[in-house]
Amino acid sequence: MISLNSGSFNYEINEYKFNRYENVSSFNYTQCCSLLNINISDEIKEEEIKEIYYIFDCPGEDAFGHWFFESFIFFDYFLEINKIHPNLKILTTNKKKYANNFFKLFKIDNEIVNNINTSHNICFFSPVLSLNDHNIDQLLFKNLINNIVNKIYTVINNNTLYENIIFLTRNAKDNYTPNDRIVHGSEDIEENIIRLGGSVLNTYNINNVKLQFDTTNSFATIILDYGSSYLVNCIFQKNKKIIVLNNFGHFSQTTIFPSVNIIHNYISNNNNVIVVNPKNGTTIEFRDIEEFLH
Repeated sequence: MISLNSGSFNYEINEYKFNRYENVSSFNYTQCCSLLNINISDEIKEEEIKEIYYIFDCPGEDAFGHWFFESFIFFDYFLEINKIHPNLKILTTNKKKYANNFFKLFKIDNEIVNNINTSHNICFFSPVLSLNDHNIDQLLFKNLINNIVNKIYTVINNNTLYENIIFLTRNAKDNYTPNDRIVHGSEDIEENIIRLGGSVLNTYNINNVKLQFDTTNSFATIILDYGSSYLVNCIFQKNKKIIVLNNFGHFSQTTIFPSVNIIHNYISNNNNVIVVNPKNGTTIEFRDIEEFLH
């Protein structure tokens, strides 16, 4: 077994540093740690066609924010390998629809598979990165954020004619199961936002990342829960009022984890971010945010 950490790499193209291994039979990331274990097969059938994979998995498994910032954020690295290997396959164990939708955003037509089909292969792994790593390479992470944001800006509509208010409800589907926090009572906020002439959006129902970002970009005020919804949807926003509902008190992560602090600072440097805590009980109600809508 080969063990890789955040400083591991054995392959480089145009200053992009990768991990490249042949005849991989399996691999697994240690949850929430910058550690990847790779198993190499010693039973190779040379007559088989050698398949080439780029791995889009991560220590955060299929949690939306983790997968985006630990895996998809290396999209430029994938493009470099794709230039060399036109038969490159995308391998991800993440079966949630948002994963495929991010590749569709860039019109990527590489075959996407969820498992290694043959150990007669070449596998490319991005540097191992975990949002939970207190020793994360901050310079690398900041550069990765700049790169992916700039790349997504080229394919989404940066509308300067802003609508009023949009409320992004927390999804009840496609969430990371071990951390599936349920927000009760959001109907109160939904009804009042509609009353004020605003809009309510459940991003799960769109099933199109470009449409999702185009839509959120067209509103002057965005209301959403803290977590992946805030960290991913708002990384592309500029000159907006962003009201973050801190229903579960997890906004403190922005001071605990360097990676989350970097993401939050990136968002707040480009927008007016207002964090709202529950005033009565455990769930934020419309009256808790009403003063910030004027």
